Amino acid sequence: MAANAKQPAVITTVSGFDPTPPALQPASTTTTTTAPLPVTPPQRKVKVRTTLPFSPLPPLATRQPLETERLRLVPITQDLLPDYHWIRTQPEYMVNSRQGRPDRDLAETQKWMDRFVPPGDQHTYTFAIKMKKEPSAAAAAAEGEEAAFESRAIGMMGIVRMNRGTGWPEIGYGINNTHHGRGYATELLREVLKFWWSLPREEVVVEMDAKYVFGTAEDGDGGHAADKADGIVVDMPERVMAIADVTNLPSLRVMEKVGFTQFASFVFEDDDPPLPVVASWLLRPA
Repeated sequence: MAANAKQPAVITTVSGFDPTPPALQPASTTTTTTAPLPVTPPQRKVKVRTTLPFSPLPPLATRQPLETERLRLVPITQDLLPDYHWIRTQPEYMVNSRQGRPDRDLAETQKWMDRFVPPGDQHTYTFAIKMKKEPSAAAAAAEGEEAAFESRAIGMMGIVRMNRGTGWPEIGYGINNTHHGRGYATELLREVLKFWWSLPREEVVVEMDAKYVFGTAEDGDGGHAADKADGIVVDMPERVMAIADVTNLPSLRVMEKVGFTQFASFVFEDDDPPLPVVASWLLRPA
């Protein structure tokens, strides 16, 4: 760039800043009320300087399993299609999904899975959730290492969208309802995040929707910070985000336990019916 070329202004955000108004602060684990109706966010783009894992992400064939005390996370592969079709035809599992209803057929489940298997794996990093067994020592010796784990997937977790050009990498998960209430989601999310932060990174400048940079709260003048964002580059510490239905209090509590902070609320207008959601983010550890 020429020495006399006009440089973009730079705003440096404070990593501890919480743009969430009191009405959007994380609910306590004893709350029984739903989140407030979302605020309509500004629809403009902002350039952000940050760090992200190298793109494309490591190919599916090179990815390794992760383990927690009670569970195993294995890369999602095509052979798990029957497991996920069964899970995604359960109404109670799908009620809090963007789709909001069970898959109609195997082809619809395949369309969902295409995001996670090649070539979709370039922009996602997801794991199948499997239970550990407790076999006898004799059985384990006879059947090998895989005998220690259930064969059927009970859910999924991972980075479901890199969101380059839109927002931050987005973490998502789902666990079959028969395994709810055991603390699995919190246990798994901590392990997945620890792994995600360990991937090699590069400095990038990416374009994002303003709501994923400034949130959706009004500023002191009754407008939005994004209204003043033309021609600037915002320096922000790297983070991941999660988006949940405002009525999905169990997921909101999981996010709170792991350290996520709510920063925006809005409506997915293209969903049928339109879906009010809360967005939360978690900063990468220094």
